[in-house]
Amino acid sequence: MLPSESLLAATKLATLALGTAVAVVAHRAYKRTGHQSLRALAVGFALLATGAIAAGLLHTVVELPVVQSRTVESLFTAAGLAVIVHALLLDDDVPDHGLERDRYSTGRQN
Repeated sequence: MLPSESLLAATKLATLALGTAVAVVAHRAYKRTGHQSLRALAVGFALLATGAIAAGLLHTVVELPVVQSRTVESLFTAAGLAVIVHALLLDDDVPDHGLERDRYSTGRQN
């Protein structure tokens, strides 16, 4: 493997790891609060993370040409960003269930 290929693989793995971490944190926040925007945010970052690794796998394992594998990656990226924009535009109207909240609140009862 060439040094540039190793660097590309490392950056793709970093993108997968960080995207997955953000998706997991957003999903946990959704489970805690019930805000649909957080669930959508988790899905958007999961799509971004999946797309980052999909191109490399399609090219190396399935032997898809670079242009086609990068097209798949771009589709995942576009879909992920569209879902993230949707998440940011959602207006969650979730009842507080008796929790006091201020701008510094973690959602736990005070």
